[in-house]
Order: sequence, then structure tokens, then C-alpha cells
Amino acid sequence: MTRRRVNLLLIGPEGVIQDTLYSLGPELAKPIRTWVAPDPLELPHPSQPGTLILRDVASLSPIDQTRLCNWMEHAAGRIRVVGTTNTPLMAKVDSGAFLDHLYYRLNVGMVDMMAEAR
Repeated sequence: MTRRRVNLLLIGPEGVIQDTLYSLGPELAKPIRTWVAPDPLELPHPSQPGTLILRDVASLSPIDQTRLCNWMEHAAGRIRVVGTTNTPLMAKVDSGAFLDHLYYRLNVGMVDMMAEAR
């Protein structure tokens, strides 16, 4: 039986997110690829297993949001996507600045650490 790789959305202060990613390290499928804004978004081939960490996913351009969403359709189950942000994404979804279908694809499992930071 193949274990499904659930996508995660981590929302919180950078230091807490970094600690959480470090804790998750042993559970993340290798290879681990990381994207950090403002670098160009390079997506691995959807047939390659592993983990893609998107640092500050809220800063993705509308074009990259669409590219990522389309890519995720083909990579489902093979590559876990972990999105991080310190920005509440739902407000960006409500304003149209972040694609709602991408938000829900990323938000299969969410860890909101903002309440702890307040």
C-alpha cells in the first residue's frame, strides 16, 4: 500500500516555521527541493517523488500560482508540497490575490502558529 503524501500549509512567524520544518525533516520524502521568493519557481518533473517546500507561498506571482496549481494536478500523491507563509492566506483568497483552488490544494493539512505568536 502506498502512503499518500499530504500537502501542508504552515502559517506563522519565520522562526517557528523553521523549527517546524526541522522537526518534520525525517518525515519528508527525499529529495527535498526548496523554493524561496523571489527566485524563479522551478518545478520538478511530476513523476519524481520527493518534497517541494515553498517558502513564503503568499509571494507567488499570479502566473506562478497557476503554474503550480496545474503542476500539482499531475504530481498528486508523488510529491508532497509544503507551503509556508507568515501572511493569512484566506484574506488574499478573499481579495482575489491568491487562487482559491491553489489554497485548497495546499491546505490539505494546516498548522496555524500565528495564535501562539500573539
